[in-house]
Amino acid sequence: MKKLYWPTLFLLFTLISHESLAQFPLGRQKAKLSGVRVYLGGHDDAYANLSAKGLYSMLKPGQQVDFNLNEYYQADSYAALMTGGTLGINLIFNPRNTDGSVRTNREIRIGADLGLDREVMIDMQARNTGGRADNIALCVLENSFNLEAAYLFKAPISQALEVYAGPGANLGGTFGNRFLFIGDPSDTGDRKARNSNYLRAYAIAGATLGANKFFFQLEGTAGAGTQIVHDGKANFLGTYGLRIGVGYRW
Repeated sequence: MKKLYWPTLFLLFTLISHESLAQFPLGRQKAKLSGVRVYLGGHDDAYANLSAKGLYSMLKPGQQVDFNLNEYYQADSYAALMTGGTLGINLIFNPRNTDGSVRTNREIRIGADLGLDREVMIDMQARNTGGRADNIALCVLENSFNLEAAYLFKAPISQALEVYAGPGANLGGTFGNRFLFIGDPSDTGDRKARNSNYLRAYAIAGATLGANKFFFQLEGTAGAGTQIVHDGKANFLGTYGLRIGVGYRW
């Protein structure tokens, strides 16, 4: 049942969005549902304060591990990076003026995205070689689901090209996370990792190409956020990504 929860929620959100989101809070008197788009993107979260100890604490209780963190030190000086791809869908709204006319130079997006096997890894170096591996990488693989909203300002360059920019934010969580000890000869496979929730705010900038109802988009995002692990720990992060999207306006 748990395996079906997030996919079912994603499908339910997609099905009800056309009616529910068009009625409240974006009622027909305030905004017009004008299109839909799907996108594929790469998304990175750079952690400002995630240490090897913090990453190791994401291992769920009860996972038997023959590993002593004190025998290793963190080999990397750079920030830990969670990286991976996302697949998303957006409904596109144009807000209305007080007289009911549609503002074509503004756009509101409401949507959701799904990421599978996003990865964060920290390399560890043994303090003394004693039969174990000299180098081990601590790794967490996560699957994520996020709800997203954005408000964009658009400017036409030509009949077939326009640019846009504006603020966006998403809120979501993870499921089915796994913990790996890469390079450890005694490792017996994946272990369960704690899930977490994310809150991000970011700027969006991009371009739309398309002279008819079908369009193509390329955009970048950059901002900041926080990860709240389900043991109460919070990690602050910088977030950025690149998306390629295709859509249809009616």
